Amino acid sequence: MNQFLFRLSLPIVLLALSGCGLFPKTVKVGSKNITAQMHLESKGMKIVRRIGMGNAAIVHQATLSGDIDIYPDDTGTAIAAMLKESPIQDADSLYERVRNEYDRLYGLRVMKPLGASNASVAVISEVLAAKEGITNLSSAVENKKAWRLGTTEEFAGRTDGIQTFSSSYRLKQKEAARMLEASVLYTALQDNQLDMIVGGESDGMLATKGFRILSDDKKIFAPGQLCLLARRDTAAGVPGLEGALTQLSGKISTAALREMGKAVEVDKRPLGDVARDFLKQTGLR
Repeated sequence: MNQFLFRLSLPIVLLALSGCGLFPKTVKVGSKNITAQMHLESKGMKIVRRIGMGNAAIVHQATLSGDIDIYPDDTGTAIAAMLKESPIQDADSLYERVRNEYDRLYGLRVMKPLGASNASVAVISEVLAAKEGITNLSSAVENKKAWRLGTTEEFAGRTDGIQTFSSSYRLKQKEAARMLEASVLYTALQDNQLDMIVGGESDGMLATKGFRILSDDKKIFAPGQLCLLARRDTAAGVPGLEGALTQLSGKISTAALREMGKAVEVDKRPLGDVARDFLKQTGLR
């Protein structure tokens, strides 16, 4: 759902793959929109980067057509935006459903989760939360405030998106929800142009002060385990590729992804440097 997710997962994958000396062919790695330029070195395999491709549907279609071989996505986006099914609240059952259906329908291998979650989250300012005693979405409804809500266009089209959100929580809204680019949502909240946004749990801005995630107490949002997806023919045709990708499984926590996002988005560190530092710290490079 949220394009911030792919800013760091993509270079981490590229750096983890580089230097292993296992890959005789070019592997094309894609992602959704990113704003920072990557500074990466590939020693063992030729990597073609397809970055800034757009939303989940665009990246997904590019994989099916063979324009890219590997991309990262989360299980919540897969079930709610791509498969258009109702969310499964058990994270493991959701992963199995996505894994089986992506293999059956699309010929895509869904690797074991990387560890981070990018489930949809409702976010308000820390100041407003403390002042009004708002801790979850139901208490936001009870507050009777005329809310100004912001989401992404992609969220609007999910089965657990704006329609489900509005019917489940029935926020009193001052105006219709604004559909904005993911990179703009937090700025709009900081500048008091919005009162609440729906973002992703691993967004880098959530590692900074000033934001409060509201608990989804009615549990309408799908879990969002971050996974790597690869074309079945690529995984089968490139010796060692699947093993190299699964080495990342369980290695990237939500907190770590947020901190890396903050380093890039707020501290303006080069994206490739941040990814390299993480891989060194975790012993993956």
